[in-house]
Order: sequence, then C-alpha cells, then structure tokens
Amino acid sequence: MDAKVLHIKSNFETHEDPKTKLSQCRKELSRMFLKLAARAAEYDETYLMVVSNAERLAEDVEKSLGKRFDPDLDNSTHIQGLHYAIT
Repeated sequence: MDAKVLHIKSNFETHEDPKTKLSQCRKELSRMFLKLAARAAEYDETYLMVVSNAERLAEDVEKSLGKRFDPDLDNSTHIQGLHYAIT
C-alpha cells in the first residue's frame, strides 16, 4: 500500500505561538492516523500490522520525549504542564 493513496503527508508549518503550533500538530496527526486506521481496519492483516507499528511508534515517542525531560521523574513525564504516566 502506497502512503500516497491515503494522501498521508505533512503540511507542517512553523508558528510563533506554541499553542497554535501544538493545536495544528495534533490536528494534522489526528487526520493522518484517522485515515490510516479507517483503511487498515478493512482487513485483519492490515489491522494487525497497524497495531504492531502503533505500539512501536508509541514506545519510540515516549523514549524520545523521555530524553527531553528529567530522567528522575520515575516513569512519568511532564508535557506542557500536564502529567502523563508512562504505562
């Protein structure tokens, strides 16, 4: 499956305002993953492929975010003032 078929591409733009940037990034990622989920759900094989890759992606994201924050936070991280436990 070609990602172009699903029109999954980034329209990332830099913004001065951090809230605007965060909102835009969330909106774009949600759109991308929603399209991918809708397509992958059609067959067991593609569903399982996306689940497996999503788990790896989630781990990679948490590792990357962990590098940016205090490692002494005991399996938790603070993102823009909010607290998320890593499970």
